[in-house]
Amino acid sequence: VRVTDRRSLPTVARELLAGDILRVSTSGVATFAQIPASDVGDWSEGRLVARHRPVSEIVDRIRGYYGGTIVMSDHAFAQLEVSGVYDPAQPVRTLDNLARLHGATMRQISPWLIVVTPF
Repeated sequence: VRVTDRRSLPTVARELLAGDILRVSTSGVATFAQIPASDVGDWSEGRLVARHRPVSEIVDRIRGYYGGTIVMSDHAFAQLEVSGVYDPAQPVRTLDNLARLHGATMRQISPWLIVVTPF
């Protein structure tokens, strides 16, 4: 698959092969990553499988399923590596479980704002 996005930083123009992922954040920053081909089937079945991935990456992938803003207030927690199977179709429950399992707190301030804190 060839992907081109002139709005991203830097401009993206590349071919993606099996296992390649290209993410563009809400601020327009593009990052490239690779996942094991076995994880692709999990994604197509509605599961998000993480193996030693930072919490921030899990949250970034869940953001697309949540209709509001998700804020992570602690950089150390965001960089914590986790493994697990997550349900992105249930973003509030998934974030709450992820936070609790790792000693953080998820607060849904409104239907459009979730804040994850280390306390």
